Amino acid sequence: MKECLTLRQVSELHGVTYQSIFLSMKKGKLKAHKEGLRWMVDVNDYRTFKELRYSRSLSRDPEGNLIYSPEEGRYSPVQIASILETPDQNIYYQIRTGRLKCKRIGGVIVIHKNDFQEFLDKYKPFSGRVQISGD
Repeated sequence: MKECLTLRQVSELHGVTYQSIFLSMKKGKLKAHKEGLRWMVDVNDYRTFKELRYSRSLSRDPEGNLIYSPEEGRYSPVQIASILETPDQNIYYQIRTGRLKCKRIGGVIVIHKNDFQEFLDKYKPFSGRVQISGD
């Protein structure tokens, strides 16, 4: 039988309120299942949730779609930095100076693949490092 935790136990382990854990579960960031009247979380699912605590890789927009989806052409500044093999702060600088276009969804910066390709075409130091695949 799998070892499980209640949402209350998860909130205490995580050092946040029950409501915060409940919202994480409702947003799909924390896997949970119902046993009788209680929501239960498998210990392995909690470990995964804890590892991704500050990651936005599973963040979703109001319609429930993943915010960052390279398959659909939406990247984070950190993903762009990884692709270009450059420090994250370099990409944030390019955004701040207006060289790399982006849009915001709430407090999240999203870079569309067309804007990324335009940046690569316009700024030669980066253009030789990568080709964007897929459409």
